[in-house]
Parts: sequence; C-alpha cells; structure tokens
Amino acid sequence: MRQATPLRAQYDKSMETRNNVAGNGAAMLGAGYVTGRAMMAPVSAYASAEDARTGLRVSMMEKGGAVRQEYADIVALAEKLGDRLPGTTADFQEMMTMLTRQGMSAKAILGGVGEATAYLGVQLKLPYAQAAEYAAMLQDATGALEKDMMGVIDTIQRTFYVGIDPAKTDLELEVRAEVVG
Repeated sequence: MRQATPLRAQYDKSMETRNNVAGNGAAMLGAGYVTGRAMMAPVSAYASAEDARTGLRVSMMEKGGAVRQEYADIVALAEKLGDRLPGTTADFQEMMTMLTRQGMSAKAILGGVGEATAYLGVQLKLPYAQAAEYAAMLQDATGALEKDMMGVIDTIQRTFYVGIDPAKTDLELEVRAEVVG
C-alpha cells in the first residue's frame, strides 16, 4: 500500500499533465481554424485580383512580350471602378481584358468605353465581363467607331429607362411593336 500511494500520485499527476496538454492542443487547433478561416477571404480576393491582373497583362502584350504603355492606366481605371461600383477590382480587370480581347483599343477603353461598359453592367445587372462582350457586339452591330461608343452605350442605357430590356432575345420585335403601335 505504501508503494502504491506514491505511484498513484505520480500517475494522477501524469494524467493531469496529459489532460492539460490535450486541452491546450485542442484550443490551439480551434484558434488556428478560426484564424485560417478569417484569412481565407482576403487571400482568396488577392489571388483573384492577381489572376485578373495577369489576364489583363497578357491580353495587352505586344510582340516580344512587352506590355503596352496604357496597361498601368487601365489597371488604375479598374481599381477606381472597383472602389466606386458594386463588384471587385478583379471583376473590372476581367471586364477590361474582355474589352481588349473583343478588339477595343486601350485608347477607347481609357477614353470612356471602359467606364461606360461598367455602368452598363450595373444598369442591366450583367456581370462586367458579359457587359464588355455586349458592348463589343453593340459596336459590331451598329458599325460605330470607337469614339462613338460612349453615345451608343448611353443610348442603350436610356432605352432601358423607358422599358426596353436589351437582354431579351425578342428585342427587335418589341421595338417594332412600340414603333408601329
């Protein structure tokens, strides 16, 4: 019995230490999980923005891998729009990439087409890259010059205010019915 008492005390002390270490480990695991989840959103947003910026950079590359001078100005415009309008900077960088891929010049994008396309996306509740495709289709369909695109986009926005939804597939029939009726 005399030998068992000190052994039992030592066993109890070891068990208490083990329980403390396990409790601290579980608490650290929980804290790590919470911290990791909190860091996930900003890291994901940063990765998305970098991916969009790289896509824009690639779309503006010339022969030999040099990027056009206007790249920095277009990135600045995307950041400005990201601060003012709903959406992220990455959304607007992807929109600028789509405008570039659709054949819009950097001069036209910086001259107002980029900003007008963003507002068109807000007005028509379109994703910004889709609004860029729509703006490019408008240019093709109307035969408008790049310098005239601000007016074309403005006209489309005005027609939306009077009840014509450009997203409808039967837009031509709707316009004809209103003109005839």
